[in-house]
Amino acid sequence: MYYEPPKKWTEELLKELSAEDDRYEWKSGAQISRSNLNEFWNTLAKEVGAFANSFGGTLFVGVNDDKTKVGVPAIVSGRTSIERWLENKIPTLFELRLQHFRVSRVQLSESTQKQIGDNNVIIAVDVFDSELAPHQCIFDHKYYYRVNSESRPAPHHYLAFLWGRQNVNMSRVASWWLRDFLTPLIELLQGVSVVFKAKLFNLTGLRTPHTLVNCYYIDFTHDIKWFDLIGSTVGEYFLSTFPITKQVLESFQSKSFQFRAAVNELKNFLNESSSFLEAVRSFYERVLTSRQIVAPSNLADLNLEELTARIRGELHLQTSSHSREAKLNFVNLVIYRLLGLEVLFPQDALQEDWQLADSVKEFVKELDQNDSALTALVKNAHDLYDIIQEESSSLLQVLKKDRLDLGKQYTATEW
Repeated sequence: MYYEPPKKWTEELLKELSAEDDRYEWKSGAQISRSNLNEFWNTLAKEVGAFANSFGGTLFVGVNDDKTKVGVPAIVSGRTSIERWLENKIPTLFELRLQHFRVSRVQLSESTQKQIGDNNVIIAVDVFDSELAPHQCIFDHKYYYRVNSESRPAPHHYLAFLWGRQNVNMSRVASWWLRDFLTPLIELLQGVSVVFKAKLFNLTGLRTPHTLVNCYYIDFTHDIKWFDLIGSTVGEYFLSTFPITKQVLESFQSKSFQFRAAVNELKNFLNESSSFLEAVRSFYERVLTSRQIVAPSNLADLNLEELTARIRGELHLQTSSHSREAKLNFVNLVIYRLLGLEVLFPQDALQEDWQLADSVKEFVKELDQNDSALTALVKNAHDLYDIIQEESSSLLQVLKKDRLDLGKQYTATEW
């Protein structure tokens, strides 16, 4: 929520920023060289004001929208450095003078400095949360804020929030936000972070009507709880007030969608792959028949659903008559093993469910990993899994800090 830029910007740090978002903006500053300063000041006021009204961010001057580095003059207006020039001018761009900002040069490599010219620099304008917000631009008398990677005129409810931050009612509002949204969200995300790191998941069972059969799956990010929180009245109010936090959450949600899509793609492949079907058939004929667990028989004409049900029957599992569930459970358990995940069945699971899981472990050990299509799908899902693991931990720290800052800022009574 509250922005903390690095102590010094370097070219390496700029490279890590993939694109503009609610915290960063790029401007070429070409108007300075063309002496079209009114246009430059207008643009600067809009972008800097939006950051000040949105708890902070950084404007890079001397970089195009595509992140091409072009630079701006290091000396302007006679012998004045561009840093001092901007420091003197920025506070005057608003009806209430802006105080909490920092202007500095970005440290560049020799090759980049040569590219933009020895007399040019790239400037970072770091803007911090302002207690005097909202700040109104003197040019068009509008209030701007950051949303969807752009600086836009702020809606009434957002301005009302900024004007009322010091109001006594904000203590009750902040307590509501913390109690009913931010704290439950942190607890949910904490659970996600722990299990992703441990690679140990509880299986969720979806019971088939009028049977004891469950279709088991992993609810990786607890989607229903997640959407209930995000879509709740307090969630929508909080996120519309803090659009930067909203963007961070939406980014994590997008990565979660990608991971689940990768798992589904892997599931579809296994359901349709003739090579996978042959691997299942071969394993049970070779391994289980040799142990006299499965009676020798002709399995050549069976599809995956029929085969998995037949194997359950040979293993004397009660659920053998439910071929659809047999296949779904088998394929899901194979996927989780391919991703290196351990699973725990719910307390009401049948003993035979654990038997199936044990046989799947043996099968995956024997599975030929030279199938390039399967290997690519597994790698894609595994890479996205690693991203979710990393981002869930990172997002958790951000939200915990937001909770602490919000509670202290408005003297919240309930955390």
